[in-house]
Amino acid sequence: MKPVKLYFAAGGGAYMSILEKCGVRNLLFSYAYSDILYDWIKRKEPSDDGNFNLIIDSGAFTVWRKGKEVNIQEYINFLHQIKNSCKGNIRVVNLDVIPGKFGETKKIHKDKLKDNSIVEEAAKKGYENLIIMLQNGIEPIHVFHQGESFKWLDKMVEKVGYIGISPANDVYTYINKKKWLDDVFDYLEKHQIKVNTHGFGVWSPNILLEYPWTSCDSLSWLMLGVYGNVYYVKGGYKTPQFNRDFNTIKIIPVSQKRKNTINPSLIKYYEKEGYTEADLKDTKKRVEINVKFFLALEKWINKEKENFSYSTKNRLL
Repeated sequence: MKPVKLYFAAGGGAYMSILEKCGVRNLLFSYAYSDILYDWIKRKEPSDDGNFNLIIDSGAFTVWRKGKEVNIQEYINFLHQIKNSCKGNIRVVNLDVIPGKFGETKKIHKDKLKDNSIVEEAAKKGYENLIIMLQNGIEPIHVFHQGESFKWLDKMVEKVGYIGISPANDVYTYINKKKWLDDVFDYLEKHQIKVNTHGFGVWSPNILLEYPWTSCDSLSWLMLGVYGNVYYVKGGYKTPQFNRDFNTIKIIPVSQKRKNTINPSLIKYYEKEGYTEADLKDTKKRVEINVKFFLALEKWINKEKENFSYSTKNRLL
């Protein structure tokens, strides 16, 4: 199975230095926070070697939560400006359309068996935006969302060679999302559709390993640290002892607001990694630990994928 690139979703200028310090080369920026991207380019440009990968997302979800919309022409102009001013391998995401209003998502998905018109209309508008972007000289990653008809998957792979696959993380259980991912990749396999795939908000270790992703992104490296948690993997980040059951991984709460949540043996574990007990109380240090965990996980998963092939689940699609 081909290797997967893990993209660290940029979560704020204060944490960009941590990603740079740890040698992260795959970054996802949101158009909704374009100032972060501009600041990063400004700092990087003088010594830029172009040896990095960027994905620029439309920020549609962030703007949708505020009850607003992204202007597609302004987004296109922004993308052309970035591509002309920044080296590196740059991919961009289509301006997709999220069905309904913020707060209605669960109800829309619950009622879609009776009336799927809202989801269908959003998929239709997203496809129209894809055509507009292609007409403006940009071939984006177009996104197939959980809940959409597979006819939209057929239509997008006729136009682009890189698609996004987006589970409804805020609606469905892990089992529902897993079944849907099985259906999507079985469909691609059985219909011999050869495209690159990007998983949005996908960093669960077993899901990263099981499916033939080209790339995936997540903000969990940051959010877990901000909320007082650090990753633990048996053996440490230099010689991690991962396995396919992933039972050597833990998420350890070490926030200052908690008491007696980390035992002395775990403190010694992190000391071997170069961190003190005081570091575990510092948000930036926790974030740094989590970044190192995901970099180690990416390396291990891609080593495993060398001798691991995707097999369909024998569903009728």
